[in-house]
Amino acid sequence: MGAVNPLHLPRLRTHMTSGKLVHVTRGRGETTRGYVLGVGASAVYMRVFDNFIDEGYLVFPALHIKSIRCGKYERAFERILKGEGLWPKTETQPQINLRSMPEALKSIQRLKTVVWVEMEEPESTEIAGFVGYIRRVTPTRLTLHNYDATYRWDAGPTFLPLGEIVAVSWNTHYIRITEKYVRTRPT
Repeated sequence: MGAVNPLHLPRLRTHMTSGKLVHVTRGRGETTRGYVLGVGASAVYMRVFDNFIDEGYLVFPALHIKSIRCGKYERAFERILKGEGLWPKTETQPQINLRSMPEALKSIQRLKTVVWVEMEEPESTEIAGFVGYIRRVTPTRLTLHNYDATYRWDAGPTFLPLGEIVAVSWNTHYIRITEKYVRTRPT
């Protein structure tokens, strides 16, 4: 993927301070619209909205940023969010250590929440998704207890290479709904 564009991080920090909604294009063209909550040397933390639906929190590697937009389209979207009472949120935002992706993942793990992990499929244009609890983070991999599309827990852990993680989100609309229908949480 290469190095982080030296202009992206200062720009995101400016938007974090201003509290303005931004539109970020990442990796293979994925778009993220929301508020920047934190910017580290190698990771970005946002509160995300998609089509006026609260999509929770997102952390992704800073080197995946392709472009950042913060203009009239974002102001119009923001006006509607505020008009609908969707932003600003009154709850305290979780604190995430953004020194590195492994540190960010450990912070998320401490939240003890279900996460959605997006992975790059090597040799493919597809993004794979895994949903579950983070069990362990090492410098090279993430161990996840995953539930599948039938909302049943896998028998054992799933091991995901850290270098292939595109993004990790939690408290998304999908997770808030499906979590209610998943059998008892694994121990």
